Amino acid sequence: MITRYHRGPASDYDRWAQLTNDPSWSYKSLLPLFKKSEHFQDLTAPTSDESDYITPHPSNTYHGRNGEWKVSYATYFHRISSYFIRAAEAVGLKYNPDFNGETTLGVGRIQTFVDARDRARSSAEKAFLNAEVRARANLSVITGATCLSVTIEDGRCTGAVVMYKGREVRVKASRQVIVSCGAFDSPRILAASQIPLPGIGKNLQDHLGVNVSFKIPETFDKSVLTLDYHNSFFSRYYQLFRYLWTKKGPAASNLGEAVAFHRSQLQNILAKDPSSGPEGPHIEVIAVPLLTHHHESQQYAKPRHRHDFDWSRFEFTGRYITLIPLLLTPLSRGELRFKADGMEIDPNYLDDDRDLDILVEGVKFVRKIAREGYPKVGLEGLVEQLPGEQVRTDEGLRSFVRDSAETYYHPVGTCKVRFLSPIRISGEG
Repeated sequence: MITRYHRGPASDYDRWAQLTNDPSWSYKSLLPLFKKSEHFQDLTAPTSDESDYITPHPSNTYHGRNGEWKVSYATYFHRISSYFIRAAEAVGLKYNPDFNGETTLGVGRIQTFVDARDRARSSAEKAFLNAEVRARANLSVITGATCLSVTIEDGRCTGAVVMYKGREVRVKASRQVIVSCGAFDSPRILAASQIPLPGIGKNLQDHLGVNVSFKIPETFDKSVLTLDYHNSFFSRYYQLFRYLWTKKGPAASNLGEAVAFHRSQLQNILAKDPSSGPEGPHIEVIAVPLLTHHHESQQYAKPRHRHDFDWSRFEFTGRYITLIPLLLTPLSRGELRFKADGMEIDPNYLDDDRDLDILVEGVKFVRKIAREGYPKVGLEGLVEQLPGEQVRTDEGLRSFVRDSAETYYHPVGTCKVRFLSPIRISGEG
């Protein structure tokens, strides 16, 4: 499971406040709300598999402990992940004890929204819609329904039309309607409602990542394992049983256990900086303790999505590390096109060449960590598997990125509209 609790840099919020001329978007204004919903669970006595790089009591300045949403470090932490943190430090990154604290930049262990009691995801439903809340007289929760459109009367949004159990149901609002259905469904609903705002469906942005994998040499400490080691039938089911029974072990891993955030050094990027300023990262590097490619995860993944990738090249129960440079500040913009029979999604990835520049820089950076950083902390001889040592030129790396980059499922931006009034629907945007 991948469950990461990360708010992003404070400068992002301050930039939104400036762009909207609305101080309520500033980090200073929003931090109390983050803290209000957060229930950070301090680990007073961490067990051996979760003790590395934990900040036991993060500052009350940035964290809340009385909210509904459980946040903790309560996931398995592979020993190999601690090597990544030290290797990144060895090539110049600063250790960051709390990515939700003073700064986002640096390298460290990511916090998660995992409940420390049951080692399971503290989802929005689990956190905010418990049995007591669902029993409230002023709340109704409907599942298995599809919102077709919102209803507009005299320029005001007054409700919604929902398809539920095979029939259309009209829901009337007494105060307000909130459309919060993601970057694809929200603009679909607004377009179906014939709201004439030009930003609907435009400005699509997404995070792209590319997997760079390395094999750990046989000469390295045999007690340091990765998830690939558990590919065998017996080990796989043993670790699953261990997790279900004890909530411990590799099956409790967050996968992206250690990460690094850093800024590009390319002049063509810094000249017209797409980030929110000196504290805004351009690249995130996610360290994963296994061989992974194109979200197929491991070699036994089913169904297969990329049949052009030959898993037989790799050892089934070997030891691998995958370092994933992730583009955080895309300059390319896609769009959604609405048709009578559905919706066409055009992400327009890498349309702006600078996005490709940043990802190539990211691949070079993780190669630097592998070739210079890991040896300094005792892990020598990593063998690059993807893209492989034969890919040496910038053009080769650009081709690799174009062939291998994939979404990390963070689409945003498709409801970029500005209402002149908080209630009335206007044709201006």
